[in-house]
Amino acid sequence: MDSEIEIELLPHQLHYLEQTARAINPDMPLAFGGPHLIRAILERFVERGVDLTRALSEGEIARLPGRD
Repeated sequence: MDSEIEIELLPHQLHYLEQTARAINPDMPLAFGGPHLIRAILERFVERGVDLTRALSEGEIARLPGRD
């Protein structure tokens, strides 16, 4: 089983992640803070029982059951 996951971010999404990572820990380089933040976001989806494999776009993720 391949455990590699590729996430493609649009420029505005990357900018948001940069700002959020800096707000959480301004001393952490983005090379570490960005992936940490993405993992935290994905863990929240898993905790809420949201199956991201059913979504093909941002809009579909927003409409998935279990997402508040």
